[in-house]
This record gives sequence, C-alpha cells and structure tokens, in this order.
Amino acid sequence: MPLSKKQLALVHIAKTNLALTDAEYRDLLAEFGAKSASNIDDKGFDKLLQRFRAMGFRPKFRPRPDNNEAEFPAGKERQLQKIKAQLIELGVGWKYADGIAARMFARPRVRWLAPEQLTAVIASLEYRLKKAEGLRLKAEDNKTEEALLPDLQPSALSLQPNLQEGTL
Repeated sequence: MPLSKKQLALVHIAKTNLALTDAEYRDLLAEFGAKSASNIDDKGFDKLLQRFRAMGFRPKFRPRPDNNEAEFPAGKERQLQKIKAQLIELGVGWKYADGIAARMFARPRVRWLAPEQLTAVIASLEYRLKKAEGLRLKAEDNKTEEALLPDLQPSALSLQPNLQEGTL
C-alpha cells in the first residue's frame, strides 16, 4: 500500500532536516528497493524512519489546540463562554456540546454555529441543567424520606397487644 501524504511529507522533512543531497537520498531509498519514497510500503516506511532517527532526525510535532484552549471566534465569545460554564457545571466536555450542535443543526462543531443557533444550544444546556438539578433534588428528597421512614413506622413491639396479667 502506498504511503499517505503525511508519511511522504515526513520523509521529505527528514531529508531536509538531515541535509541529505539528492544522491545520498536516492542511495538511501535504493537500500529499501525503491526509486521514490512513494514506492515504499508501510513496513519500509517504518524502517526508513528508524534509519532517519539513527542519523539524528527528530520529528517535531506541534500540538493543535483543543476546542476549549483555542480562542473563541469574534462575536460569539459571550455565548461560547456561557456554553463553557454550562458544560463545566454539567461535568461534560465540548464533545457534548458538539453532539448537540450535530443533532440540532447538522453542524459537527458548536463553534461553527451562528449566534442564534448558539442561543438554542444554551437553552438546551439550561434545560439539561434544570433536569439534572431536579433529579438531584428528587434523590435528596428520597434519601430524606428513607431517613424518616423508621421513625414513622410503628415498631413491632407497639403492635402487640398490651397483655398484662389479670386483664382480659
């Protein structure tokens, strides 16, 4: 299977970083039975990359910012900050909001929504927060009722008739 564009780009970056001449690069490819990097399979690519590393190549990866690390688009900052606060309160991440955007508007990212669509996402998250709060309050009420139940139920001893000697 031929190499992907990213793999080919990495080969060429390694060639440039190691300052290989064209002849040195071609000789190196010939060791792997190829005239061009596009003719190398995945196993050959791994071996070639190991060879480049042995020669001193260290690939540099630039991490891409996550949704919550990137700056918010202009004109949507306040709405996206509100959504971020709601997500934190719910204990979920940006993927949850992206899922809402996908279901409601067929857009894969909440950041790509128009301001009026963001308002609908905020309302949806607000509804979810109220629902979660209601469930939490109901659970607390059930715990309170359970704690009170032993006091409300008559004990087994009090149900027995008060039998004393000589009474009947």
